Amino acid sequence: LGYDESVIDQVAELVRLSGRFKGYADGWSDAAVRRYARDAGPLLGRLNALVRSDCTTRNRAKAEALQESIDDLERRIAELAEEDRRNAERPQIDGDAVMAHLGIGPGREIGQIMRWLLELRRSEGELPEAELFARLEAYHADLVG
Repeated sequence: LGYDESVIDQVAELVRLSGRFKGYADGWSDAAVRRYARDAGPLLGRLNALVRSDCTTRNRAKAEALQESIDDLERRIAELAEEDRRNAERPQIDGDAVMAHLGIGPGREIGQIMRWLLELRRSEGELPEAELFARLEAYHADLVG
């Protein structure tokens, strides 16, 4: 047909993956949703569009249920991706560096400082090292009173 080999490979992969969705109505675990998205990779949007369009029923209720299932799957994929992104976030410095800088040992105080450092990174991004340590010292001073 004259199509580029990469197009043929993508179409074959989409067709191969499209059959997986049929089991979604039975309920998928978070791991199964992640696997579906991971296996589809950059073809995920096209795969979901193909699954959406592969509805041959004339029964309006069944067609609407299929669309709602795909909407639900896409929502879950987005939620899990955000959850994974947030879980992968780390404070700018690790607990060992905090303990060494403040001259304290492990304990609840370090846990509290690490949570604060993570929130600081989420709200302000990466800070210059001198500013980060100055703010750490100020936070620690407030913490211990």
